[in-house]
Formats: sequence, structure tokens, C-alpha cells
Amino acid sequence: MKKRIGYFIALTLSTVLLTGCAIDQSEQQGDDQDGHDAGQLSAVQYYITNEADNSVSIIDIPSSEVVGEIGVGEKPINSVFTPTMRDAFVTQEVDGTVAKVNTRELSVEQEVEVGPLPHGIALSRDGRAIYVTTLGDSQVHVLDTQDLSEIARIDVGGSSQTHHPYLSEDGKKLYVTNFVSNTVSVIDTENNELVDTWEVGEEPKQLVLDEKNNIFYATLGQDDQVKVFDLDTGEEITAIDTLAGPTGIVKHDTLPYLFVSHMEDDAVSVIDTETHDIVHVVEDIGRPMDLAFNREQSRVYIVANGDNQVHIMNTETFELEESIDVGEEPHGIRIKALPGVGGSC
Repeated sequence: MKKRIGYFIALTLSTVLLTGCAIDQSEQQGDDQDGHDAGQLSAVQYYITNEADNSVSIIDIPSSEVVGEIGVGEKPINSVFTPTMRDAFVTQEVDGTVAKVNTRELSVEQEVEVGPLPHGIALSRDGRAIYVTTLGDSQVHVLDTQDLSEIARIDVGGSSQTHHPYLSEDGKKLYVTNFVSNTVSVIDTENNELVDTWEVGEEPKQLVLDEKNNIFYATLGQDDQVKVFDLDTGEEITAIDTLAGPTGIVKHDTLPYLFVSHMEDDAVSVIDTETHDIVHVVEDIGRPMDLAFNREQSRVYIVANGDNQVHIMNTETFELEESIDVGEEPHGIRIKALPGVGGSC
């Protein structure tokens, strides 16, 4: 009996060490018999949009395995989930559409046309609306999550080419990077109105909102910089010189680090948020694009567009621990996880 107990403990510990997270398998199997079923709502997963083969790869986070694939429209870019995780929405750039995906059936239920080259997407805090940015014009499209009908269309002005949308914690403001006009637009989401426009630098791509410190970080692809701005006024606080072509950016909640992808340098850099120094660089990553943490932020997942892989990096040692083969030319990454379900993955 003691041998059986010892074996069980050792197996459980080895699973936690290998995956880097603790997970309750009974939760994983709660709504399906197969614990690795790609369509179960309780599974902790990443959805990876693959530009070149018009698919979404589904990664099971505890096992680091691709457990499913969803065929979607032409050139999927980014995705977002409803709070129940039953529906995902995917921007399809070439088609000029947004797809509504049933995450249990793993199929597209509905598509709706928006503006030219839909790219970024964000969900309202109440889950009732999605905000879609379109690189082909200066619009932000607000859609109802139930039937994808248009609630509003917000013009941010000129030839802005809206890129990525970011919601404040209270959901009352939406911040949008504008690829060509080199600005960030501030939108009042209660009235769906543009309230401010801030010049930030050449080719703003992604933001991190740090509301605790009342600042935001922006990657500037042509300036080869990450800049820090005041979140109330948009005034520049400082500029951090980086490697070429900074694109994706995430900020650790407890460690003093920014993780930044650099498409042009095939690298990911780690920036100290206190000194603003680059403290580590991981090289030889093919066209890294979007980045995402697991829930305990022990790892950062790197979407490598040129490698057709997602690389997993330890956020304390900065070592690459795993690489997962996905579809062709992956671009976006989004975690699918119900609150309180799935342990620390």
C-alpha cells in the first residue's frame, strides 16, 4: 500500500514539474469523458491563429500538446472569448470578416463583414460587445456578441489604420493603436465616442496598460523603442531603446520585467521595468509576434511566425523549455480558461 501511495505522489509531482502548473484532473474532465477533449469548456487552452493555412490550433496547456484544430476564414489574425468560453471570435483579415466559433463543436457558426483588413479584437467587460479594429481604414467596429449585429462604428480620424484595441480595467475606456497615423486613440465606451488622440511615435503596435502605476507601454516598430506614457494625459515619460522591430509586449505582475518580441531581429528581449535596461535576449526565434503568459505567469508563450511554432520561455530563468508545432505562419494567441477552473496553468 505504501508503494502505491509513493508512486501516486511521485507521478503527481512529476506532472506538476513537467508542465509547470498544478491542475485538478477532475475539473478537466468535468463536462467530457476525455480529459484532453479539445471542445470541453473546463479545459485550459491556448487558441493560436494561423495566417497561412486558415486555421486555429488548440494547445492544451498542462500537456503542451495540440489537441485540436478549427478551420476558419482566410488569414485569421486574433481571437477573443466570451466569459463562458462557449464562443470565440476570430478576425479574418483577407475575408474582411469576423467569425463566431462554437468552442465545444469546434466549428464556425456565423461570419459577419466588417471593415477592410480586420486585425485586433477585444471583449467588453460585460461580455456583450466586441471591438474590432481594421487596418484598411480608420474605424473601430462595435459588434453585439449574441448576433454580431453592429452596435456602433467609431471613426478615429484620417488614415489611421486601427491596429490593436485595449480596454481599461473598468471597461470605460478603449485605447487603440493606429498603425499609420502614429497615434493612440482614446474612446469612451459608454458613448462609443472618440475623446482623445495621442501622438506616440512611429508605427505603434501593441500596448500594456499598467493602471496601478498610471502608465502604459507601447512598442514602436519603426522607432525600435518601447515608450512609457502617462495613462491620463498621453505624455511621454521615457523611451527605451530596444532591438529592431519591437512588436508584442507583456508585463509580469510580480517580477520587474517586460517581455518584448522583435520580428526583425528574430528575438525576444527582457526589459527591467525599474532600470529600463535589457537584461536578457533570446535569439534565433523566427519572426516572433504575439506573447502571452500562463495564468501563474511562470511561463511566457511566444508565437513564432517564421518557425510555425509556439516557444515556451521560463519567466525566471529566461530559458526556452519547449517548442510546440502549430499551423503555418501563426500570429495571435489567446488563453481559454474559466475563472477558478484548471489550477494554476
